[in-house]
Amino acid sequence: MEKTILFMDNRSSFLDVHTRLLERAGYQVLKATSIQEAEEKLEEKYIHLAILDIKMEDEEDELDISGLELAKKERYRPIPKIVLTAYNTWENAQRALGVALEGLGLVKMIGKSEGPKAILQAVEEVFDKYICVNTQLTIRWGEPLSFLHLVHLIEPDLDNAYLLDRASELEDLFRCLFQQSGQITIGRLLAGCEKKVVLTVFAFSESGSESQFIVACGQREIIQQEKLNYDQLAPKTISARSTVRHSSIETIHFAIITYTLTGADLAEITPLYEFYRENSGDRVIAAFDDLFNNTLAYWYQKSTHFKEQATLSEAFRACAQVSTKLLSRSELEPRIQFIQTEALAHDLPRFNDVLLNLLFDLIEGTRVITTPLRYGIIHRRFRDNILVDHQGRTWLSDFSQITEGPLVYDYVSLETMIKFDLLMIGNLVERRKVENYLQDSFDIDKADHFDNLEPDVKKTLQVINHIRRQARAGIIQEVKPYQVGLLFRTVEELTTYKLEIHYTRPELIRYLHSFLLVGLLCQELNSSEEDNLLIDHDNKVVKVNGKVVDDLTRLQFTLLVCLAENHGRICSRNYLLDCLFQGESYDRLESALDAHVSRLRKKIEPDPTNPRYIITVPGYGYKLVK
Repeated sequence: MEKTILFMDNRSSFLDVHTRLLERAGYQVLKATSIQEAEEKLEEKYIHLAILDIKMEDEEDELDISGLELAKKERYRPIPKIVLTAYNTWENAQRALGVALEGLGLVKMIGKSEGPKAILQAVEEVFDKYICVNTQLTIRWGEPLSFLHLVHLIEPDLDNAYLLDRASELEDLFRCLFQQSGQITIGRLLAGCEKKVVLTVFAFSESGSESQFIVACGQREIIQQEKLNYDQLAPKTISARSTVRHSSIETIHFAIITYTLTGADLAEITPLYEFYRENSGDRVIAAFDDLFNNTLAYWYQKSTHFKEQATLSEAFRACAQVSTKLLSRSELEPRIQFIQTEALAHDLPRFNDVLLNLLFDLIEGTRVITTPLRYGIIHRRFRDNILVDHQGRTWLSDFSQITEGPLVYDYVSLETMIKFDLLMIGNLVERRKVENYLQDSFDIDKADHFDNLEPDVKKTLQVINHIRRQARAGIIQEVKPYQVGLLFRTVEELTTYKLEIHYTRPELIRYLHSFLLVGLLCQELNSSEEDNLLIDHDNKVVKVNGKVVDDLTRLQFTLLVCLAENHGRICSRNYLLDCLFQGESYDRLESALDAHVSRLRKKIEPDPTNPRYIITVPGYGYKLVK
């Protein structure tokens, strides 16, 4: 291990003398004559120890503590620091400087008058006591991985000039973490995405006894947040499916958390996505039962509570995994319009204005739907988070996304994971069949009939039906929260679509499937929102209470669409006349509008003399109400 020291002092001659001494002792020294230069080196290089002069601006100014300002920054807290000062004790320094020295990573204070040998001795003591890198540790790899590879996964945009330095930093972090071990075997990569990886690690003592760990390793801020989430939200008791935080360690750029899995043998576990693809629908359902009844139940019981009147848009927007900006109309509409071009080429129905307005009303919260919701600790992301053994027992391995929210959000997240991450069907026609079968799958007592279906389609339907019925049986009282939650979660998929990217066919199929599902959900919600008045724009069909309205003329259908596009808002007589008779004189058509409204009411209203849908607003016009 190359021992690297940052030495910061505003006097070049002082730096040069001490640098030569330290370099002769085998240390690599990076010199900095200003705070800015020191920060640049701290960000670029992997530094084990910092030696800091307190007075970096004016040696004669008793109030100058500019060197300590650098030490006080949270970013640099993990680095042990030796302070050069004129004060001979911590107490005197703290009294004179007027600052708290605890928690700054200050491990040694040296008087400048003590000379170079005192500094060298202090450096040696700090490396022995505080920088515990296990240089004798044997590191084996169970897969073709390396620390360079892990850095690529954690920091994909990192400049190549810093790769080797970061790889050394990450390796030393492992050597510090397992300082009591003689050997570790990094077994397999369970999850790898931007900013974080999850690994299995088998640690062996000098006597050969084995300990097993799940290791989450990534950018320091990401792992810090995961640690905070776990410490604040994890249940304090240990169950048969617990993931227990064991230890943590960090440098400037990276951090690691280790977990142990209660009752698990890491040699036999596999990520859910592998278990799903390799096992039958019945075995997958058994694993999901364990997930619901044991693993998630352990978290849900911690702080579950019930809200009698929860606003769905507000609830799901709060637990979305993308920014509020990405869920805005200005961000979403261009993506939807762009995907719609591809959708039309694949014979998918287009988004009409009514459904588009409903979508944004729901997403942005202007359409208010309230319903009872059960709240608790939710996990939100599951693709790389669920581990399964050969018995179908489950554990969780990622706590970066846990928060309080509606429990049903976890269920819709599991459904979207199956549809968009695990479903291997590359044929959009078959994916449409999946959605058609799922239209009526919330009936707990309804038997499944999946004869003559492809095995992958059949398994998908079996598992999703089971998820929905589990939610219906114990989490939600009615279907609408699930539908709205599923809509939000699917819209999140659409937010990842980038207009400037050319997608491969499998990637495009995923987005088209998301587009299809959003449209179907909006249509279902539109049907319920309009009190069983359903308008199928593509097929020019209108249904009332599930029955098709016969004999609607073209003008009557156009009139109804104009009203529906402005549901709840008054449509002036002139506006409706313009929709029906563009360019013609209004004077002679006033009575014609009233006649068309009257005939339309006779066809769609249960009682035309007491209209339920099309309401007259005297002196203004008409409006369509829920």
